[in-house]
Amino acid sequence: METSNDMLSGDGFSAWISVDGVPCAQYAVQYQEGDAVAGPNARCWIASTANKSFSIHIRKEQDDSDYRAMVYLDGHAVVNSVFHKMVTSTRTISTIWISDYETRNLNFAALDITDDDSCLENPPLRNIGYIRVVMTRGKRGEFLPEGREHDIENLGKVHERLKTGLSHRVKYGPAEQAAVKRTCCQYEVQGKPVTFLFRYRPLDVLQANEIAPRIGSQSEDKANDVTAMVKGEGIINVNSDDEKERELLAQLESVRNRKRAKQNNGLPKKKVKAEANFVPGEVIDLTI
Repeated sequence: METSNDMLSGDGFSAWISVDGVPCAQYAVQYQEGDAVAGPNARCWIASTANKSFSIHIRKEQDDSDYRAMVYLDGHAVVNSVFHKMVTSTRTISTIWISDYETRNLNFAALDITDDDSCLENPPLRNIGYIRVVMTRGKRGEFLPEGREHDIENLGKVHERLKTGLSHRVKYGPAEQAAVKRTCCQYEVQGKPVTFLFRYRPLDVLQANEIAPRIGSQSEDKANDVTAMVKGEGIINVNSDDEKERELLAQLESVRNRKRAKQNNGLPKKKVKAEANFVPGEVIDLTI
């Protein structure tokens, strides 16, 4: 079920994903309290779109601690960023550093499926389809002259017998020159990790598994709702808006006819304001 919120939150931290700049709807959101070892964690499903770029957004409420965000894409640690305690605005991660001067952007892509049996020995795919963000409070240390270079390879061909319901993966764009040099520093962890897990699949897969609602299902549900009304005439079941309107008008007219009959039978009459007959298509406010 889609939540009204577009982010996961816990212990003062928040995180969410956007595709092509649009925040992803989150489905089947689950929260778990922290324990003696780890802080709270939250997870959800999001819809991925092949050949679309995506970004990870993080935020921390203001307090007296610096903080670190580590990001794992399909099981690989690709981001390890530290932020000053006064940085409470949203931080956006749309690229990964592969050296002090180069970055690669983030995209969703379709799996490259093959029936070549030599690909059966490729690394296991159990971590494909996951974006994990781990945030901790701590303290920044001394700046370092340079960081570690760590380029990451895109996933190769996947044997059709190994994909196990997977359709998409994370794909890294070509290396690009960064606008500024990467800055690195030491970091001392002082708090429990807070974990946000985003499980991504194509929207039609989420819909087929009843994780995400089908497009137009809400309006269809309204049209197919059965309205039961008990007003002396029994229960009236209607399945369409036109029939519903006609039944309501007929029922209302029946009630008025009974009132008029009572008045004509000698019951005390009250002075009432005359009203025009109801016309199909009119908006009738029945609120009391």
